This record gives sequence, C-alpha cells and structure tokens, in this order.
Amino acid sequence: MSDMTKLASDNSAHNVADTFFSKDVFLVFKLIAVLFPVIFVLTPFVSVPDYMVIGVFIWFIWTLTLAFKPLNPKKVKTTIPWYDWLMIAAATFICIDYVCNYYSLTAKMGLYGIKEYVEIIAAFIISLETARRTFGLVLPLVAIGSLGFLVYAGFMPEQILGRIFMGENGMFGSIADVFCRYVLLFMIFGTLMERAGGTEFLYRLILRLKKVKGGPAKAAVIGSAILGCIMGSSAGNVAVTGSMTIPMMKKVGYRPYKAGAIEVAASLGGEITPPVMGAAAFLIVANTGIPYREVILYSILPAILYYLPIFTTIHLEADKFNIQPEESVDKKAASLAEFTHLIIPPVALVASILIGFSATYGAAVGIFSVLIVSQFRKNTRLSPKKIAEGLAGGSMAFLNIGSAAPVLGFIMVGVILAGIPSQFGNWAMGLTGGLLPLVIFMVFLMGLILGMGLPIVGSYLILATVAGPAMSNYGIHVLAIHLMIMWFCETAAVTPPVCLATFVASGIAGSKMWPTAKEAMRLIIGMYVVPLLFIYTPLISGTFAQRVFVFAFAALGFLWYSIMTSAFFRGAISRPVQIAGLIITPLFFVNGEHDVYLYLKIIAALVFGVFVMIRLLRPARSAHPAC
Repeated sequence: MSDMTKLASDNSAHNVADTFFSKDVFLVFKLIAVLFPVIFVLTPFVSVPDYMVIGVFIWFIWTLTLAFKPLNPKKVKTTIPWYDWLMIAAATFICIDYVCNYYSLTAKMGLYGIKEYVEIIAAFIISLETARRTFGLVLPLVAIGSLGFLVYAGFMPEQILGRIFMGENGMFGSIADVFCRYVLLFMIFGTLMERAGGTEFLYRLILRLKKVKGGPAKAAVIGSAILGCIMGSSAGNVAVTGSMTIPMMKKVGYRPYKAGAIEVAASLGGEITPPVMGAAAFLIVANTGIPYREVILYSILPAILYYLPIFTTIHLEADKFNIQPEESVDKKAASLAEFTHLIIPPVALVASILIGFSATYGAAVGIFSVLIVSQFRKNTRLSPKKIAEGLAGGSMAFLNIGSAAPVLGFIMVGVILAGIPSQFGNWAMGLTGGLLPLVIFMVFLMGLILGMGLPIVGSYLILATVAGPAMSNYGIHVLAIHLMIMWFCETAAVTPPVCLATFVASGIAGSKMWPTAKEAMRLIIGMYVVPLLFIYTPLISGTFAQRVFVFAFAALGFLWYSIMTSAFFRGAISRPVQIAGLIITPLFFVNGEHDVYLYLKIIAALVFGVFVMIRLLRPARSAHPAC
C-alpha cells in the first residue's frame, strides 16, 4: 500500500520541485527542466514548423526522464549512471538528425539504410525504457505486442520501423503534437497557479467550509476537482489532496472508508470537469477535429450531473449521522480575500478559448496572466525562484504523462496498420448481433481492462481507435462516442480489482479497500450512467433546449438516487420505501421518441415532488447520534 501511495504522490508538482533544487542533481538538467516549458509557451506566438516543435519536445521528454527517473523506480536517483548518459547522447543525436533531415527522412521512408535503422531501433528502445520508468511494464509490453502482431500478420520489419519513426501516428506524430501543444501548457498553468497560492487557497477554503455541514467533504470535492485537471492521475490527486482532506473528514465524524471514498469520487472527476479537463480531452480534439471550446461547453452539464450525487450524498450523510459543523473558525486563517485576484488567470484562459482562440493560445494567455496577476499582492507574488520552481515542477509532473507519447504512437501504428478498428466492428457485430447495449457493455469492459494497467490517455486512445469507428456506424454523434469512452476509462481507477485510486485513499484513511471501493462506486454512479445519456439522449447531440430537458430530469434522478441509497431525507427511510424508490429511479433517465417515455419521466418527477413535500412537512431528525 505504501508503495502505491508513494508512486501516486510522484505526480505532485509541488513535492517534485521542492526536492528538485537539491544539490545532488546536475545543474544542467535543472536548467533544461526550467527551459522546457518556456519554449513551448512561446510557440503559439512564433511560426515554427511542427516537426521542429515535436522533435525538440521528444528530446526534452527522453532527456529529463533518463536524467531524473531511476532504473529501479523504488530507488532514489542521486547520480546519472553511464548507461543513462549513453541513452541521453543517443537521444540527442536522434532528435537533431530528425529535425535537420526531416524532409529527407520522410522521402526515404521504408527505404532507409543501416544508419537510419540503427537510429530507429535506438529510439524504440529509449522510448520503451522511459515509459517503463514512468508507468511500469504494462505500457511498453502493450506496444511491443501490438508491433509484434504486425510481424506475425506479415508486415515487413522495414515497413513497421518506417511507420513508427516517420509515420503520422508514430513517435513523432500526432500524439506527441497534442501533448506538447496542449497538455504541457495546461499543466504548467496549473503548477504556476499552485505556486502563486492555489494550495493555500484550497486550505483556507477547507477551513471556511468547516462552518458548513459536511464542509471538509465538500471542500475535498471542490479542491480535488480543481487539482485533478492538472494532475493527470486520479491516484496522484488522491495522494496530494487526500492527505489534507481525509484526516479532516475523519475528525468531524466521517467513517474512514467513507472519507476515503469521498476523496476518490472527488479526484476522479477532475479530468472530466471543464474548463481544463485532462489530457484525454485534448486527444478527443485531435481524434475528432472538434474544437476544444465545444468540448468544454458540451462537458459542463455532464460534469454537474457527475458531482450532483456526490454533493447530495455528502450532505445527507452529514444529516443522517448528525455531523455538525464547527462553530468557531479562525477568520484570519480562513480569509480568502488575499487570493481573490487569482481568479483572473483562469477566467482569462477560458475567455480566450470561448471567443475563438486555440486552446494552446488560451493556455499561454493563462500562464502569462498568472505571472502578472500574482504580483498584485505580496503573499501571492511569484519571485524568479518561485517561477523557476513552478516551471521545473510542471516539467517533472508532466513527465508522468508525457513520457507515454512515443509509446502510444507505437501502439497506434500497430492498431491501425493491422486494421483492428474494422475487424473490431465485424467482431462486435457478430458477437452482439448488432445490439447497441451489448456493444456499449463491451466498450465498458474494455475500458475497465485497459485502465487497469494503462494511464487514461493510453486506455482512451486505444479504445477510441479500436471501438470508435464501429460505434459511429450506429449514427451516434462523434463527440458522444469519445466522451463515453473517456468516462468509461476513468472508472478503472475506482472499480475493483485494481482500483489504484481506491488503494491510495484507503491507505491514507486507514480503511479496508473493499468497503472503500464499494462506497466510492456508489458515489460515482454518474460515471457509469452519464455515458449512457451521451448515447441514448440528446445530452450531447441535441439543441440547447433538448439538452437542458435531459439534464433536468437526470438531475432529479441523481437526487432521488442519493436519497434512496442514503436511506435518509429529514429522517430515516424504511427499507420497503427505499427498495420501491430504487426501482423507479431508471424512469428519470429513460428516453425515446414515443410519448410513453415522457409520461414515465413526469410520473417519476411527481413521485419525487410528493415525497419531498411530505418529508419537508415533518420535523427533521438524524438517524444516529454520531457516525
């Protein structure tokens, strides 16, 4: 358990930056880590060929990973051994040759000489090793397996090597482009916000919400949603924010497994919450061609639906177990006034995207806004040292995602060359008889399986490539398909047997894994249900009025679900009423062209209204004196 918590906490940009500027690391690589994001922040304002940007990006990823990630992840790296120096030198030569001879390499693809093939094999080995040091063996093994299948299928080695090196989906291809132009900049924005006082703001928010019923738990949801956008890992998010919020939840009366489950549910939502969302959202942009502005706009209502049952359950549990807010809180310690100006950078970022600028430009605007706005007050002022620490911390945190880019390119080459997307469509059609519910269930299971060993960017990318084309044959909106896949891939962090985020949370809370996982799955019901709304309702594909209509009834359904699963609303709910209530819950979500579906929704809403009115007319009482 401690190893999992330690691995997950590696994603903390703050912790990395604090140890990063110690004396046992060579100065040259410290400077490289600081310069790494600076170059890419400037790219939206400078006209540079894509291949140059990607070549420099891959060099940074390889070099920093080899310099700072140890051969054995369980050991602390205090020096750079000879074999890492050798790979760094090889990486430098490969990237320089790629940038300087790009057009020649493109023209000769598949007709390379010995020199080029040695380069490609070296690049392949370096990519696998950097991914192994960051993610473990699963991702490299999947890449090797996908390319090995091509050899088995009869593809010539030189054909495969050419595609993985210079192909559109190879190591220098579209995936690396998405990572360097979008994901890196948004993570740098987040780490600079953190350095400017974001962590202190979160802590003060928690203190202030201690005066609200269920305050620490609600603060955990808000804080984890904010940090989850930049962490890139729900387990890492749990490790960072959970160390602060879980003890506070336990202190006010939440049971350990409930405190852990609340933190898990909150952390899971970070990557589906606008405006930043997670790395997979930028891959949706690359895969579908839909502007990022539309992705975040269409994700607002689903994100609200996801958090609604979590917040409702937290409040009901506080009522049920008579968890009282603290009467007195140090007003000075909980003051947010000193940090209100920090809302300007996120607003500037979102506004830039909404008025039509690219996500890359918006992220750069946000970064420059942080640097300027932080100077307004002394307690948020970013000194040159803090800026350097923020840039370095962002670079190191980004390695926990970015080092997957070349290897994901290998997997994409293997999947696409082998024609797996079209084969999956035929296979799914034969296995399910063309029944859409069964196809969706297959996609869910595949997302769960892939998510057990791969980061969400990897599991989403593979599943979107394999299953996306097959599902589009059903006439489903392309954004609905990709959002459904992304949401399903998220569930692996919570759903047993692997559920890394749950393991981390239960370790911090001191609870058993299975009760924590069971409670977390109850809280994240939206992660299982909302993707179905993407497919079967106009929540994504409809007009604004249609989307609001679906949202309104779904919101009532999640409120009803929270009340019934908590078995409490202004008093305990008997088991027969609870069972009957759970039976009618699906009526809030049914959809179809026939009027009967509308009547069922109205009946469910009337039952909800009558139940709430009856309960509001009776005196409120808790079920238990304490949790």
